[in-house]
Amino acid sequence: MIDHLTLLVSDFDRALAFYRAALAPLGYAVVMQFTRAQMPDLPAPAFAGLGAKGKPDLWLRAADGLIAPTHVAFAAPERATVDAFYAAALAAGARDNGPPGLRPQYHPHYYGAFVLDPDGYNIEAVCHKAPSAARGRPPPRLPSPPPTRGASLTRHGARRNGSVGAGPHPPNPPAPLGRAGGLPGCADPLAMSLAAPPFAMSLAAPPCREPRLRGEPIAQGEGRHAARGGVRGGVPRRDQATLLFPR
Repeated sequence: MIDHLTLLVSDFDRALAFYRAALAPLGYAVVMQFTRAQMPDLPAPAFAGLGAKGKPDLWLRAADGLIAPTHVAFAAPERATVDAFYAAALAAGARDNGPPGLRPQYHPHYYGAFVLDPDGYNIEAVCHKAPSAARGRPPPRLPSPPPTRGASLTRHGARRNGSVGAGPHPPNPPAPLGRAGGLPGCADPLAMSLAAPPFAMSLAAPPCREPRLRGEPIAQGEGRHAARGGVRGGVPRRDQATLLFPR
């Protein structure tokens, strides 16, 4: 990154007056100035530093001999600043070297203006931003489509009818009605954990097992009634039913 540069000028006072006026739209001002009368060891009769926000990055130096003009470009925050620079430079005595406008041969948003200063330097102001970005406004965002009629949104933005809502998460998968064996009316614990509201777990039916046939003996270790053996009259007692199907 270039920190500063120096231009040799044939007429120091004329060049200083020109750049003070031409670069004012860019926020430039004279930050410091030295003469050989102030500093005897100065390598030139006079120096001046111009810059924005108190930092000189453009120096003018009185030349002792011939000069070779070159090209210097200044960054502008928006296109209106380029226009203001061009008008101010012409009013200060510059010659036109290219009016404000787009130079798409560089890139689509290259907007610059060119002038020749009193010594023939090609001075440019350029803005590289698109018009909306230069004004600090983001591009417009398209509105989200409205939800379909009859679809209610959960707190995660997913519609209960299975379509995707405006939220950041996809809809929850529907809970199956039974286990892999296909028993109707049996709630699957894994399916209950995937239900949309987290509190649906407490409202869902508890896990169940295959129904027993009337009079079928109960296997050892399946409940307190196992120690007493079998069933009473082929029908589980009340405490046995509570163990099998807790409330």
